[in-house]
Amino acid sequence: MNFEDLQKRRVRRALIIGHVMVVLSLLTGWLLYLFSGSPFLQTMMMTGFTSAITGVVASYAGALWLKHLTKQGVASISEEDLERSSKPLLESSRVMAMRETHWRYGIHFFTVKGKRMAYAEEVNPKNMIFIALLRIVNLRIWMRMTFSFHLSETEQYTIEKKFGLAPFYLKDGRGNVLAKFTYRWYELLFLKIHLKSPDGTYVALLNGGFYGDVIRLQSVEGEEWMKIRVGGVPQESLALFPNGGHIIDITEGLDSNRRLLAFASLVAIHSFYTLKE
Repeated sequence: MNFEDLQKRRVRRALIIGHVMVVLSLLTGWLLYLFSGSPFLQTMMMTGFTSAITGVVASYAGALWLKHLTKQGVASISEEDLERSSKPLLESSRVMAMRETHWRYGIHFFTVKGKRMAYAEEVNPKNMIFIALLRIVNLRIWMRMTFSFHLSETEQYTIEKKFGLAPFYLKDGRGNVLAKFTYRWYELLFLKIHLKSPDGTYVALLNGGFYGDVIRLQSVEGEEWMKIRVGGVPQESLALFPNGGHIIDITEGLDSNRRLLAFASLVAIHSFYTLKE
């Protein structure tokens, strides 16, 4: 998958929402006609009809705008350039991250030229409606969560947590715990996650501060492992990612094990915080 494919998926979802809103518009319009003799019900139906029409316009306009951005980005780069730019996630010094537009969590990691290198996705949640509601009120962190983190077609990890304020655990394909990500209830407003080894040894801190516009991952020795500019797009990627994304810079010389922990911690913090694009 390239960035173009992700955009096409977003366009489809916007169109589906638009179709649903059209049906709601017709339904509320019909009810408005039926209850035209009742001022109270007429006012209620008029409110619903207006909201539905607004949803139709917003959904279809959003789909058209995403199509425009996709064409604009695709036209700026050739397939040959995309193939040359492909690097394994754990070897790249600069990465673009895009959040999935869906109530089920997903995040994709691209090169700055639009080639997807890795992705994480939520595994078959049975309570998607409840998850969607909690996400709206920013209480998603309380839910049980399991994610598949795909570094390649053959290399896959699991990031999971139990119900409540339980830590996230990063596990390899055999189920061995590689690290855990903990957080303190009084730090939840400050986007902080503490990285620890399986035996509980403190390793690093992922800190986004209060605003979360810049997130830094630093080791206990003070070495910066990773810097994420939320909503930032580098100059060389403006044409391809004109509507947002996160730019991630990784410290040169950081070994693959620490890079894995860095990207996995970003998946964890992104799963319950609604960070802007």
